[in-house]
Order: sequence, then structure tokens, then C-alpha cells
Amino acid sequence: DDKANAAKLAQEKKLAEEKKLAEDKKAADKKAAEDKKIAEAKKQAEAKKQAEDKKLADAKKQADAKKLADAKKLEDAKKLADAKKIADAKKLADAKKTTAPAAKKPAASPAMSDEAAAKFIRSDTKDRMVKPYIFSDGSRFTIQKSSWQKGSKAAAEVMKYRRMGFDSYIDKYMPKNESPWYRVRIGDYATSAEAEAALKKLP
Repeated sequence: DDKANAAKLAQEKKLAEEKKLAEDKKAADKKAAEDKKIAEAKKQAEAKKQAEDKKLADAKKQADAKKLADAKKLEDAKKLADAKKIADAKKLADAKKTTAPAAKKPAASPAMSDEAAAKFIRSDTKDRMVKPYIFSDGSRFTIQKSSWQKGSKAAAEVMKYRRMGFDSYIDKYMPKNESPWYRVRIGDYATSAEAEAALKKLP
């Protein structure tokens, strides 16, 4: 009987151990299933968060793009407005130019009469040309810049040279049977070289 009892106890112990192992395995499987469920839930939450973050990023990107587009549109509109303003101002200025009364020209000064040349005449010299533009009476030398049949023309030339600071005058030449010539002279020089040097300074 003792032997049978021992065998029975051993069998019961074995069954208890197997039962405990089964329960432990069941508990482990349950925990594994719960861990898997938690992991999947976490994964889904992360995926959802990533999707929401991406949606927010896309929305911000679109908002920034719209903001830039609106800013460019405003800038282009301002450029067009400025260009139109400049064009309108130019058009107005051109219109004013075409409609503005012509500026009055200064009244022309009265023509100098031939008699005005008389005050510039020094003498009717008996000189001759010794070099181009250089005349001499044998002792003194002078420069002749031009010769006119109108005394007024000669007088105007003399006045021009006098305004420049030159000693200018008129030599009245009287050819036979012809009208007089009014010769515009400049200077009174002792030598031909002095006259030539002065000639080079004349305009």
C-alpha cells in the first residue's frame, strides 16, 4: 500500500506541476498578447501623430506659399501702379510741352550802320602785305583778320576782338573807282616776328 500511495502522490505532484506549467504558459501567452496589443496601439498612435504632423506641415507649407504668392501679387501690382504713374506723368509733361506757348525770342538788336564804323577808323594807311595776314608800312607791323565792304560788318568784328582784349581797329582802304573796303586790323608791332606771334594767339 505504501508503494501505491507513493506512486499516487508522485502522479498527483506531476499533474499539479503540469497544471501549474500550463497556467504559467497561459499567463505568459496572455501577457504576450497584451504586450502585442499595446505595441500595435503605440504604433498606430505614432503613425496617427506622424500623419497629423505631416498634415500640419503641408498646411503650413501651403499657407507660406500663399503668403509669398500674395506678397508677389501685391509687389507686381505696386510696380504696375508705379509704372503707370510714371507713364502718366511723362504723358502729362509731354502734353504740357506741346501745349505750352512758344518762348518769345529775344528781340534782335538793330543792325549796326556803316556810319558806326567811322569811330573805329584810325587812318587810310599806305601799307602792303608782307606775309599772310601781316601788313607793314615799312616801319610798323599789324595783323589784318578780315576785310569787308560793309562798315557795319567790320565794326562788329572790331568790337568782338576788343571784347576779347585785343587792340583792334578799322583801316579804310579806298581803291580807285570802287567802293571802300573796311579792313579789320589788330595791334601795332615793331617787328614781323612780334606780329606773327600775336597772330598765333588770335581765335
